[in-house]
Parts: sequence; structure tokens; C-alpha cells
Amino acid sequence: MELYLLRRHTFQSLYNCSYLSDTEWTRLGTPNVLFGTLVILGGIFFSVCYVLAMLVVYRAHRFQLTGNKLLFCGSVMYFNSICTNASLTGYLSITGSMPCPNIEFLYVIRCAEEFSWGCVSVFMVMFIVYRCSELWKPRYIPEAFEGHRTYYWIAAAFLYGLVHSFFARGDFYSSYTYNWSSNLFDGIMEFQFVDPSVYISYATIVHNVGFAATIFPLYLFLTVSIWWKGESKGGKMSKTQKMNIFVAFLLCLVTSIYALIYAYMCLFQLSENGAQIACIIKQLGMGAPAVIHLTMNKTVNAGLLQLFKKKKVTNVTVLADKAKTDDSSN
Repeated sequence: MELYLLRRHTFQSLYNCSYLSDTEWTRLGTPNVLFGTLVILGGIFFSVCYVLAMLVVYRAHRFQLTGNKLLFCGSVMYFNSICTNASLTGYLSITGSMPCPNIEFLYVIRCAEEFSWGCVSVFMVMFIVYRCSELWKPRYIPEAFEGHRTYYWIAAAFLYGLVHSFFARGDFYSSYTYNWSSNLFDGIMEFQFVDPSVYISYATIVHNVGFAATIFPLYLFLTVSIWWKGESKGGKMSKTQKMNIFVAFLLCLVTSIYALIYAYMCLFQLSENGAQIACIIKQLGMGAPAVIHLTMNKTVNAGLLQLFKKKKVTNVTVLADKAKTDDSSN
């Protein structure tokens, strides 16, 4: 975003649509209705999963817990990111659109998505650090997350997201290559003279690689901590603890894969099929956390069942009251 706001001349030089007319840009695009529809349907499915997960956490009177506050805020950012990504990718694929002439609009939207991704990354790291602090209870650290102090950490995550989106570059979706790239001319034969290195978003690469390199050591430390605490008490890990470790592992795995693929796409050009697969994996990486929590997290799973049971009981009660009213009137 810094490039767009502070270095307008450089931005207009790098992203110069005047090489071709609007009609010529449009002719380069190739509509793919099947791929676009699948992406939109996948986005709708994952969005519903996130809404359900957030409803369960909010309605279960557990929102005051620090871990749930962090998860809820992370889910909101994930929801925002997957809605933006799915709607844009799907629509632009169906219509066969190219970045030009709407390049400034797409650039700003993608920088906003970088904000969401930056926040999500920090929330995941914070959550694991909080869980580790709960187990080891080092001096001052557990208290630093409790009560109103949690909102300071949440504000710090949002601040980091703003800083990350400010220095990261937005990218564009091209139906010519079916790829998201900060290089406007990515894959177009007529523009092979353009140096692709000037379009690389190093802020995005550093963030994604750094996140993947941070989250797994923290996860391993959390796993060893849970095992060590269980052994020190003379017992074994319960099924719930094993399931929580497995859930945490899946979350770290899918998010790290998403981050690394995103970093790879910033550096290297993909084939058309490879770009489509990468887009699907990215969407799975963003949507999988909600599905994992709904299906494998016992607390969230129980809350989801209770949420639907309440609705069912309420409907039955209303119908029964209506029937009694009709009988009394007769």
C-alpha cells in the first residue's frame, strides 16, 4: 500500500495499462465458468463454517476466556479474507477478466486482504504462546493475557496487520494465467521484456516464511509441554489432550502450507493448471481451520449441536402452543 499511497509515480510506471487498449486487455482473458463456480461455492461453504464457529463461541458464554477471544478475532479475519478471495477469484474467472482497467481497485482490495492475513498470523502465534504460558505459568506472562489486557494483544495484532499491509504489495488475478501475481504482465508473451523482479513483494515473502518458521517450533514446544506435564504428574495424556494436539497440528500444517505456497507464488511463475491448484490449496488453507474446529474440537462440536437442538426445540414448542390455541378456540 505504501507504493500506491506514497510513490504514485513509481506505481503508475510499474502498473501501466496503457501498453494495450481496454479491448486488447479484455481479449487476453479466458473465462472459466467451472473453476470460478467451484471457487465461489467453496468460499460460501467455508464462510458458513466460520459463521457457525463464531456463533458457537459467542453464544456459549465462553467469550470472556482469553483463548476464545483470540480465536474469535482470528476467525473474523479469516472470514473476511476468504470472502474477498473467493468472490474475486470466482467472479474474475467466470467473466474472464484481466487486471486492467480496474487495476487500482484490485490493488487496494488485495492490500486490505494482506491486512487480514497479517492479523490471522499474529493471532495464531499469540494463541499458542498463551497456551504454553497456561501450562508453564512463567512469572508475569499469564497475567499479561488476562482480563482487559487481552484487548491490548488484539490491538497489537491489528496494528501489525496494518503495518504489514502498508509495506506489502497488492497482487492481481489474471484469467490469462489463472494466477494471483503482483506482476501485471505475468505470463503474457508480448511482455517478456519486463523484469519480474521489480514486482516481488518481499514484505509478503518475509512474513509468510517467518510465520511458517515460527509456528511449528511453537507447536512442538506446546506438544512437548503437554506431554511433560502429564508425565510429571504420573499419568498419561487424556484423549482430549491428544485430540487438542492433533487439532493444533492440523491448523499449523494447513496454515503453513498456505503461507509457503503464497510465498512461492510471489517468486515463481506457475503453469495454468499449477496456478489453479495453488488457488484451491490457498482456499483450503484459509477455510480448513473452521472445518477442523467444527468437526474435531469437542467444545465447539458440542456447542454446534446444542445450537441446532435449541432451534429445533423452539420450533416444536411454538407449534405445540399454536395447536393448543387452536384447540381452545374450537
